[in-house]
Amino acid sequence: MVRFGVGLIAIVLIFVSFERQLMSSSASKQVESWISTGLKTKDIANFYQNFNCKSTQKVFLACVNSLQSMANYLERELKWSESNGLGIVKRKVVVNQNEKMRLAPWVKLFKSNKHLSMNFENAWKQIESEIQSHRFSSYIVGMGINGYLSIHRDPHSYLLPREYYEKVVANSNPRVNSYGFNLGKSETEFVFARIYPGSLFDNLGVSKGDVILEIDGKDISHLDLETVSEWLKTKDMHQFKVKLANNKIMTWKLDKKNQVLPAVSMKRLPREKNKSLHLISIFKISEGVCESVKSNLRQAIKEKTNGVILDLRDNSGGSMDEILCISGLFVGDKKIYDLVYFNKRFRKETFFSDQAEVYFGPLVVLVNRSTASSAEILAGVIQHYERGLLIGERTFGKGSFQEGEEWPKNKRLLYFQTKGTFHLPSGRSPQLLGITPDIQVKENFASIFQREEELYLYPVGNREVREKVSKRVASVQECGSAKKEILTADRLLGKALGHIDCIQF
Repeated sequence: MVRFGVGLIAIVLIFVSFERQLMSSSASKQVESWISTGLKTKDIANFYQNFNCKSTQKVFLACVNSLQSMANYLERELKWSESNGLGIVKRKVVVNQNEKMRLAPWVKLFKSNKHLSMNFENAWKQIESEIQSHRFSSYIVGMGINGYLSIHRDPHSYLLPREYYEKVVANSNPRVNSYGFNLGKSETEFVFARIYPGSLFDNLGVSKGDVILEIDGKDISHLDLETVSEWLKTKDMHQFKVKLANNKIMTWKLDKKNQVLPAVSMKRLPREKNKSLHLISIFKISEGVCESVKSNLRQAIKEKTNGVILDLRDNSGGSMDEILCISGLFVGDKKIYDLVYFNKRFRKETFFSDQAEVYFGPLVVLVNRSTASSAEILAGVIQHYERGLLIGERTFGKGSFQEGEEWPKNKRLLYFQTKGTFHLPSGRSPQLLGITPDIQVKENFASIFQREEELYLYPVGNREVREKVSKRVASVQECGSAKKEILTADRLLGKALGHIDCIQF
């Protein structure tokens, strides 16, 4: 059995289709793994029997979501009208919406009993032959299954090729293979929302807020964040046309194979009167990351740091074992989290850190809406023990865990099912609620991710209430408001610099 608690890593099938030019890109490792599973259209044909799809609202929407995801990949769409009924038609425009928004019109149709006249079996026949003849047919069928499970079960229950899990997911290494920036979007422009220290763009002098005009000679202004982000994953080399802050236009052809960033980086931030702070950024929580954090903390202590800023923004989570270790570096050998199963036959499992505390000085933790899963646990633990001050946006809200087992219908697939939730030492789970920072500051640019509650129609629920903020926060806020705010392009970092001197331990 494989337990899986990771948040937003790239294992979820892409429900949005790229423009025609992207369809010719070579198949990714994930797509290739799906092809090797040998899934056939007959494996999902029973989904679309009329008596099934019309039985309840949830099953109806599962059928719709499943057909939509496959049709969209084929540049088709599921459409219903009074005159033509339910059918698969050629897509006229690309409308990239999250699951909740995409299904909203269908919820209204169900409530008005329009679903009773829909023929799902006919809609399936219209698309079945096209899927069968497609070279990525197994991948498309996988889309259909996972689209169905996302509604019928929950958004984090899914099938995944065993080969992909064993070669890619389970073998996660402590390095980040990307261009080293996060996308943001204003009303009309794509911008660099964050640039990793030492990355290709950092070395080229690109700054937060600079504008990406084109990728591979194509205007991207009409696309959405998710589509552009996935575009950048299709190959290792792209050409970028960028407008810098001084309005200078630059064009670079860059190969991300020439850059493999460490999952942890540290930057010394000099201050007045021979003081300094240290910014430690954790981009990915994989095997060996705790040792990297420990090494950086010891170096910061050696350099007589006056405070540490731990940056967990856009961290989608990872190894829970590493979280036990990293948490201990700041809080010592204390309780870190519980696993609580939905099935009451299974006892709650409690996990403690056996790591000795390494750093005892002032600490600020930066989080945003893309801080997810195990990264949320780390932030929540530091907040719970009042070990540091959290600054930023309320986090993503992924507090559920999945356990993977061999799928009985196909041994080449693993079926990950949501079995319960992670809970902080307070007993509270971040599921849906996320972690609310002590001091809330909105990021400069829109994040590529939305929170769990905004993305999904039927997210895993949470009946708990938000945790009360510690009494220490009020005094820190008062102290910080009396200080001159540090003005930087990075609002959250500027707020951290303005408050870290207020923290007393």
